[in-house]
Amino acid sequence: MFKPLAGILLTLAASLALPAGPSALRAEPEAPLVIADPRGDRGLLAPFAHRRDGMGYIYTGFLFDTLVEKDETGAFVPGLALHWQASGAGLVYDIDLDPSARWQDGQPLTAQDVAFTVDYLRRHRHGFVSVEAIGEAVTLDEARLRLTLTRPDAGFVGEVLAGMPVLPAHVYRDIEDPQRFASLEAATGSGPYRLATFDKAQGRYRLEAVAGHRAGPPRFSTVVITRLAPEAAALALIRGEADIVPNLMPAKAAEVTAAGKLVIETSSGHPVRLLFNHRNPVLAPLAVRRALAHALDRQALADIAYQGHAQVAEAGYFQKGSRWLRDGGLPGYAFDPQQAERLLTEAGWTRDAAGNWQTEGAPDTLRLVVGEDMRRLAVTLADQFARFGLKVALSVLEQGALQDRLASDEFDLALASTSTLGDPNGIGRRIVGDDWRHDRFPGDQDLRDLLRRQSEALDADERQRILWQFEDLYLAQLPSLMLVDPVWMTGHSPRVVPVMPADGVAIGIPSPLHRSLFYRPGAL
Repeated sequence: MFKPLAGILLTLAASLALPAGPSALRAEPEAPLVIADPRGDRGLLAPFAHRRDGMGYIYTGFLFDTLVEKDETGAFVPGLALHWQASGAGLVYDIDLDPSARWQDGQPLTAQDVAFTVDYLRRHRHGFVSVEAIGEAVTLDEARLRLTLTRPDAGFVGEVLAGMPVLPAHVYRDIEDPQRFASLEAATGSGPYRLATFDKAQGRYRLEAVAGHRAGPPRFSTVVITRLAPEAAALALIRGEADIVPNLMPAKAAEVTAAGKLVIETSSGHPVRLLFNHRNPVLAPLAVRRALAHALDRQALADIAYQGHAQVAEAGYFQKGSRWLRDGGLPGYAFDPQQAERLLTEAGWTRDAAGNWQTEGAPDTLRLVVGEDMRRLAVTLADQFARFGLKVALSVLEQGALQDRLASDEFDLALASTSTLGDPNGIGRRIVGDDWRHDRFPGDQDLRDLLRRQSEALDADERQRILWQFEDLYLAQLPSLMLVDPVWMTGHSPRVVPVMPADGVAIGIPSPLHRSLFYRPGAL
């Protein structure tokens, strides 16, 4: 049964000009670092061309530097900026750049490039970083610039300085549509690696170390990212033909460790939520959403759908591991069918002769749409609703079709997963934003005001208090229901030590591929 897999791995070894056997691979000190990715194709690794997902952003970060970086503990450390200083009640940031920084084509990186990037991101929306808080970017000399904000921004360092990929002005200046800029030139960054090849059909990237990078030579002269199905990735790790599998199948963990490889477990910080179609009058009443929440046994969802490799999610918003989570968390919606029945009855719902819930003018069946990766959870959830008397029509869709259904409101319930890590300034987009994976909650003015106030609170204690008020209101209003927080496993060889800071990588993406993986000790 493993013949096709062996063929894949031998093809990979041949394409890298490496010996096929694991012992030969380990004997070669300059062997590429091989990352096995179940999707593989994350798009061209350029700031506007990669797929709009966390891994695409992280891979692109190997090529493009930011002004500020995070070390392994999550603390902010110099990136392109050697120093940054806030003044003027947090409205002015003076930034001193590393004069040794260079673009991968050899041209110097200057303050003009940073100012250009700010202006370019104003005109072309970036999927992960917003510069709307910046009113003005002024260059003071070739290595210094001043950023003036239009309002206080408590998350400015984490979201913008540490999140914004700096663009080469000489490459992007004449590009009117960066999403269509698909040549390798678009991937010209200032990071420790350059993109040597990208095989979209095979889902394979080859990155090569940049000589003379400001942080010194990377640990590995070559990094290969290749698409391998989950079982194939585990076997590649066991055989020594892959070095890191960021999403290791839990069922393969024992086999991987028995082969002398290493496995780490982390709470994902990427909880699965039950989305409600707030534009559907059936689900608009708060009592109905609360009833659905009480009708679900979330511990059973974790136990059955994830076979114990998940925990019940914190219902208030922030998950375990977040520095913003209050001690003890918040009480969630306990499994309470009697309370669910009372709430539905108060909302005007009745049971028919067969015991199924119905309401005048509303469909008897709730449409639940999910992606293939959440099929098992969706089936378990639908079964719980059925036992409570709620009929569910389940549709398992590929991502494009799922996105279309959610964006056009052709659903009642859905399952989605987005990170709750990173600076809390991203919360607003996830709750009231129009992205298909977001809650798209109309909300009330109190909730919006709390989100605005926390974003402008420069005192950490004050910000924490406001965020707790927000969580109380989020729990009460129930824009979506946090269900389970999966446990993620990473398998790796002894060559590397994956790092996942408690608040996520870069802007808060849950991944073990922190840039320290590639730097030599002390470079960050």
